[in-house]
Amino acid sequence: MTTRAQCNRRWTMLSVGVAAGMIVREILRNGRSDAVEALQQLSAPLVVPIDDSTAHVSALGESHPAVPQLAGGRLIVPIENAGLGPAINIRGTLTTNSGDGPSVDDAAIRVLATGQRAALIFGSPESLADFELQLSYEDPAARSHRLDASWLLEHRCYRRLQNFDPLP
Repeated sequence: MTTRAQCNRRWTMLSVGVAAGMIVREILRNGRSDAVEALQQLSAPLVVPIDDSTAHVSALGESHPAVPQLAGGRLIVPIENAGLGPAINIRGTLTTNSGDGPSVDDAAIRVLATGQRAALIFGSPESLADFELQLSYEDPAARSHRLDASWLLEHRCYRRLQNFDPLP
């Protein structure tokens, strides 16, 4: 095992130890129900849109930079599970405004593991433009989560992220 791998393993073990300590503290301080909730939050997924031109995602049978882009007549919107648990039934709703009014399109991914990146693939827009993205997904306990984001073409980045976690 390399020195870097040993260091990463130590950090992982330390993180698990700290998490376990937090749970024990909650049990002693507030009772079991608060500790269970704390543990669920520690293992919750967090699906976010990404715009990292140095990273790549696989979409339409090819590798693409991890930024929103048009490819093969489709809009590719990269996402990542930055949380600590798997995300299930990920649904993306994309809204763009054109001269005819708002246009809405949907895409889905079944499962996204912790740290994994993927791409939501939307219909065939005429051009890359500003858009609103709503991501909804579930955790393994079937709790619903949602995140809203705004992509601004002029800045080539997401400007507003709002997390609704978990939904009732």
